[in-house]
Amino acid sequence: MGDPQGPVVTVTRRESWRFPLTTPANYYIISINNIKFLIDSGTEPLNDIEADYILLTHWHWDHTAGITGFRNRVVCASQQTINILSSIDNIMERVLTPLRAMGVNPYEAGGNRSIMKEFFEKIKNTYLNIINIMNKNEVYEFQDCPLPSNLPVEFHPCPGHTMDHYCIRLGDYIFVGDNATIGESPTTIDYQAYLSTVLRILGGKWDYLGPGHGPLQDRSSATNYFNNIITRKNKRLILVASSLQEELSFNDLLYKVYRLPPTPQAYVPARTLIGYLRALEEARVVEIDRSREPWVIAKR
Repeated sequence: MGDPQGPVVTVTRRESWRFPLTTPANYYIISINNIKFLIDSGTEPLNDIEADYILLTHWHWDHTAGITGFRNRVVCASQQTINILSSIDNIMERVLTPLRAMGVNPYEAGGNRSIMKEFFEKIKNTYLNIINIMNKNEVYEFQDCPLPSNLPVEFHPCPGHTMDHYCIRLGDYIFVGDNATIGESPTTIDYQAYLSTVLRILGGKWDYLGPGHGPLQDRSSATNYFNNIITRKNKRLILVASSLQEELSFNDLLYKVYRLPPTPQAYVPARTLIGYLRALEEARVVEIDRSREPWVIAKR
């Protein structure tokens, strides 16, 4: 797609999958007048892809692991994404937060913990590879990204799924990463920020939306998607609020809301529950004692 008077733009969506994803992760190959770049990079090294520039929406491994196939390329991301991907300690602090909320130490032996230890060691090794390769490419913050001036590309903060998240508008397209995961509800580490992001996306100028997971959407389909997601998430937030007692553990609330005990299957729901609790904390509805394991939530 392209204006006859402007650059010719082609967009190709590809998928990649690796456990524990429930749906394949997207990455997008963009070609503009023989200049090739990627938006996100999927789950596996992209050794067979020609790309002069790689643009990352956020730090999660299923959108960044593909850069391990590149050397001496230009990688552009938000400053927060760059900071997170510069240190395994920064990464693991975020990866382990839902486990701490559930009072689970994946490095303890016994039961599901040995399974979780193996799982998180694999995740840690994936991120170590990403950190290593970031140092073998040219990395720039979005505002300094040395893209040719004739490329119709804009970068916009869009936190919610993660706080480092950026959306990328390219002509008639907007690529929103995991703020939209077609076919399932995106996890949101900050629900209030997510609501603001959705409003800004819907108020923007674009015709096609590129999600982090699932097929491209036209504006009508994307609007219906966000309407359904916000309706579902508002109902969940109300359920969380109505399930509160004077004091209860994070795991008791997790079971009330999701009917899940603190097992590996609860990791993603626990991450989203933290986002709902943050919204209630900011509204001064609850207080969260994060020093206890599992966390303890009390009404204000």
